[in-house]
Amino acid sequence: MGKPGPELEKQGIVGGFKEASGVVVDGDHIIVADAGNNRLRVCTIDGKQVASITHYMDKGTKKPMFGPTALAMDRDKCLYVLIGSQERPEDPRSERSKKAVQKTLETAAFEELPPPRTVIKLRGWNTPELLAKSAPVHTYVMQIAVDAGVSPPLVWVANGDGPGSLQQLSGEDLSLKAQWQDDGNTLSNPRQASSMPILNIDPETGHVYVEDDATYRSKKFGTVYRLDQQGNILKQWDPFFIDIEETGILSAWGAINLERGFRYPDEPLFLDSVFGKDGRIYRWKLGENGISILRFDRAGKPVPFASTGKNELFVDTASVKSRFYKNAGLAKWWTCWWDIYPGMDVDSEGNIYYLNKQDRYVESGMVLPNFALYRQLDVYDSTGKLKQKALLDLTSVKGIQVDKQGYLYIVHIPTDGNPPPKRVNRADARKPKRWPMRPYAVSKFAPTGGEPLWSQPWDGNHGMGFIPPNPHCICSTHRINQALDDKGYLYMATKYSVQVIDTETGKVVGEFGSYGNADCKGKGSKYPHPELPFGSISSLAVWKDKLFVMDVLNRRLVKCNITYDPALKSAK
Repeated sequence: MGKPGPELEKQGIVGGFKEASGVVVDGDHIIVADAGNNRLRVCTIDGKQVASITHYMDKGTKKPMFGPTALAMDRDKCLYVLIGSQERPEDPRSERSKKAVQKTLETAAFEELPPPRTVIKLRGWNTPELLAKSAPVHTYVMQIAVDAGVSPPLVWVANGDGPGSLQQLSGEDLSLKAQWQDDGNTLSNPRQASSMPILNIDPETGHVYVEDDATYRSKKFGTVYRLDQQGNILKQWDPFFIDIEETGILSAWGAINLERGFRYPDEPLFLDSVFGKDGRIYRWKLGENGISILRFDRAGKPVPFASTGKNELFVDTASVKSRFYKNAGLAKWWTCWWDIYPGMDVDSEGNIYYLNKQDRYVESGMVLPNFALYRQLDVYDSTGKLKQKALLDLTSVKGIQVDKQGYLYIVHIPTDGNPPPKRVNRADARKPKRWPMRPYAVSKFAPTGGEPLWSQPWDGNHGMGFIPPNPHCICSTHRINQALDDKGYLYMATKYSVQVIDTETGKVVGEFGSYGNADCKGKGSKYPHPELPFGSISSLAVWKDKLFVMDVLNRRLVKCNITYDPALKSAK
């Protein structure tokens, strides 16, 4: 704070590009990879064009510069260019309707991949003579980088041998020196979106459920793994796209095929299962008649509710029939397809605590996403009968948990459950209007509701969009930030550490972890600090004296031992 930052020296516009894809600076010159025009374009900092390079020389023969994208330069001013083997095709994303783009992408999905690309090394932009050429690299390569701090330099190629691979080339002749690749036994992208779960644990067996490579914005479920306590894969569920042919909408806001949207209905023990403290298994389901909860025993046998005669209990009866498919573009005005996981837990007596939409907004027809932020905690008894409607009115809830005594632990924005009095002024904020930012807290509530017994401020990973007042959005993450053990401790994930809270007093009695990458292995290793590194925590789970932490940035699940000191009633 208070230190001078970067200042804008010059500002100008240089036009005439088509799919400009890479840029590198050489003194007073800017080199741009003008991929759509199959050329390199060189300009001065003032925007004056100096050169347009459409060919390079290879042993006296002119070779075309097909679709140049990534660029890099070493300390000797040699230029490294990623090029194609044929003219770049028309960009399917430009100036066309969404339907036309979708048709192009669907067609391309069943066609062979375009030809591979190549990295070439030129003497310089003003002398485009070929010095070296790599072996073919994958067509999906988008980025290269040059480490000019060593001699000869090293060239790094992202996705060089296919998605998930990293190649290291010699800067001298562009020969392959080393290669790293995801072998399928490591996590690639364990990122959580919206309320969709990414980490779960079976309290009876200790089996861990993890999802990898999910892209919910594209309506794609990721790969789900069931692991034992040693990290061995016990079972794997393959990824798949949710069919959206009914709507023709690419956006995450649109409709889904409801049948495919409920994954693996014959698998009660799954990633999104709620393991009730009554020993039963619960799963959410979105159907044409609203949101329901399904109940099973551990063997997968349906356990009926006495009030319904079936193992299905409707908790949100806002019908989606005809709305999702006939008016899919308006689907965001009610229940979004990912909005079925706002928060739920089951106590030892089988009472179900479910975060529903607030009745006052539903009844008044206020169905815009803003009002989905405001939830009421409804309680059903083990027979499926509504025991308490609106036990609590809550705002921006990120998950609930209930202990053996029925006390509730909820991450939320502490308010009275009403919208703030006014929005942020657009002129002042210079951003789209939104509710004022308000801090989160974790609060403990009595089984009878009322005011919090205690509250502890929380500042963790709000999600991809980091939008605290908008947890309804698929960019934000929910039900991920806390884990409750059976010894009276609540574990809260901040951005780079885990806090331990005494549930009786609400006091933070411990904290561990700090920012670091996966190379940090602790005491005695090559990189000893920090001893317990986290890049960005996205989820927690507890089983007995083990705490599991999903470190999305370092792409790993960290298993920690919990050491209890009964004399001090502390956890380390």
